[in-house]
Amino acid sequence: MAQVNLWRRRRLLGTWAILICLLVLDGCSGIGVRRITRPDLLVYRSISPESRLLMSSDRPDKVALKAMLDDPGTDSDPAKLLATAEVAYHAGRTTQLHSTDEAFYWYLMSARQSYLMLGRQDTLEVQVQRMTDLYNGAVAQCLRLALKSGSLDPQSHWVLPGSGESVPVEQEGFVRDVAEFGKVELCDDLEVVGIERGHLFQGVGVPVLIHRKEQPEPEGTHYTPDLVSFAATVVLHFEAGSKVPTRVQVANSLTVPTTVVQGQTMNLAADFTTPLASTVSRTQFDLLAYVGFLRSDSMREYSGIRMLEPYQPGKIPVIFVHGLASSPITWAPLFNDLLADPTLRDRYQFWSYFYPTGDPFPTSAADFREALVKLRQDLDPEHQDAAFDQTVLLGHSMGGLLCKLMTIDGGDDLFRVVSEKPFDELDLSPKVQAELRRAFFFQRQPSVKRVVFIATPHHGSALSPGLPGQIATRVVHLRSSLAEASREMILKIPDLPGGHVPSSVELLAPDSRALQILLAKSPPAEVSYHSIIGMLPTTDGSVAGLHSKAEDQTDGVVSYASAHLDGVRSELIVQAEHSKVHQAMHTTREVRRILVAHLDEVDKGMTNDETRMTKK
Repeated sequence: MAQVNLWRRRRLLGTWAILICLLVLDGCSGIGVRRITRPDLLVYRSISPESRLLMSSDRPDKVALKAMLDDPGTDSDPAKLLATAEVAYHAGRTTQLHSTDEAFYWYLMSARQSYLMLGRQDTLEVQVQRMTDLYNGAVAQCLRLALKSGSLDPQSHWVLPGSGESVPVEQEGFVRDVAEFGKVELCDDLEVVGIERGHLFQGVGVPVLIHRKEQPEPEGTHYTPDLVSFAATVVLHFEAGSKVPTRVQVANSLTVPTTVVQGQTMNLAADFTTPLASTVSRTQFDLLAYVGFLRSDSMREYSGIRMLEPYQPGKIPVIFVHGLASSPITWAPLFNDLLADPTLRDRYQFWSYFYPTGDPFPTSAADFREALVKLRQDLDPEHQDAAFDQTVLLGHSMGGLLCKLMTIDGGDDLFRVVSEKPFDELDLSPKVQAELRRAFFFQRQPSVKRVVFIATPHHGSALSPGLPGQIATRVVHLRSSLAEASREMILKIPDLPGGHVPSSVELLAPDSRALQILLAKSPPAEVSYHSIIGMLPTTDGSVAGLHSKAEDQTDGVVSYASAHLDGVRSELIVQAEHSKVHQAMHTTREVRRILVAHLDEVDKGMTNDETRMTKK
């Protein structure tokens, strides 16, 4: 009976632990994509009266259509280009069920004719829109048939179904190796779930996502997750007189905004959200967030700095740091919004830091500090990239405390979290000394110049000393090295607070000595702090986005009084609960404002440096 009761108690504790994770989870689960079949709107759009009159038929007449396509004068006649583009598309639809090769031919002809029409300077605006829709629709159908047959290799060429002709594929604007180009999917065939604000841009071409093929990387430089999907736009380019494309352009949607069609510069269509949602859906970060909170050792190999795009010298790093029982997935909505801004994506590169959140945050900060040092050594060992020295950190909840620890120096004052006795006077083994030294005796990271705190409990959270915090303390397992150090410290440090090494939850208590010491530390003059503070939503939305104080308000986990920090450059109150503060639209606008201001200051500083050098 005693064993049964013990089992029930452990099961109850496990259930509570899961509830705690759900309560304080900083991320948003359920982000991903699902395959759908959208209606082909072009099928229901009737052929224009002008085209029907020219073709002398209300239905696609393939014989008449082929004769007009073979007529050399068609390419220079706008009316014939329009008619053949429309009718060829409908011919493809009616043929697709019984002959995919023939359907591909008609779609290809529709793409060609509409492409030639787009390049004409005398094309009316209404015709441009109609031809763009036809062209994009026809290319999309060609891609679907090609992907189904496996004839498209995004690394090198496209073998046209039916004819067998090979068309070269030209990648443009990518910083990644072409060998990483794997499976291709049309963004329009996928529906995003879990991200409210999608970012799609109208233009020429078909937005696709390309799944990254895993490639061997140098030992210790694994910064790009294997399961990444990246955005691209596919354009088929034709020349008058040729019935097949001269080349297939696969453009990086993030860096190539336009393309040239028959001498005319046109905007490229783009979809930034679907590839991001696909990447999230292929990871296990949601599960790892829970595992990292309860048993940090089991996810040690997954932790570290991650980037969806390869390192790009000259772009300023922005690093997202998640909070308790969370993962980088929590940043997906904000990342999606920032990526859609051409100014930001041109000047910044966005990375994230993933870590097990059950460990004491000084230890997690030590891991982060070492990860930043190693990252610089791997990517910019000579420190030639000046943009690296303007790094911006964004920390949500407990992640904000890790960010602050990157901007201050450690020392004896911080070590008082462990003992009032000087470090050198403690009789500890070399292994435990090394663990404590990295956590409490360190220098700030000089590359970090700005930190944005989002719903950060600088003064602690009332949840920590309460029942949820007490249960979490029982079920959270420290990493093995910390557990070993804890046993030795309990024996050899008489004044160890609480008689044990505290977990991250305990350190977030309002009376935590660690937080009190952190509050007493100010950043150096060259580092700027900003605060974004959450407030539970009201029915009238009267406080949303206001720059004002509300000492009695809370986001449900962190109060205003706890999130407020004296001396910050700016403070914004956002109407959102704790787990959504960093995903709110007001937060996106504020972060964008801060990043733009950072660029202005960086550029101004560089200009002043150049002026001083000129005077010398």
